[in-house]
Amino acid sequence: MDKVTRFVRYKEIGRMAHDMATIIIVDTVSENSDLFHKVRQVGGHVLQMKHRDWTIAFAKILCEIMQISHELTELEENELEACFDRYLPQIDMQEFVV
Repeated sequence: MDKVTRFVRYKEIGRMAHDMATIIIVDTVSENSDLFHKVRQVGGHVLQMKHRDWTIAFAKILCEIMQISHELTELEENELEACFDRYLPQIDMQEFVV
């Protein structure tokens, strides 16, 4: 519960209010895990990478939270690979290397 609720307590950072949301991305979680219950308690989301469409679900959650739209939310699972093949080469990975 500590990990799930930790960021709820940090809504004020540097004396400025911030909107925060809990999104947990894991490889897989047992259906019997209490993680789902804990995340529901804080209004959060759990995404499991074992589901092939988790990136679509992630995009939908982000779009809902940020009140934006993105083409990824309109894709079907079978369209993901072509989408990634089209966009991933455009990313300059050097921007993420420290």
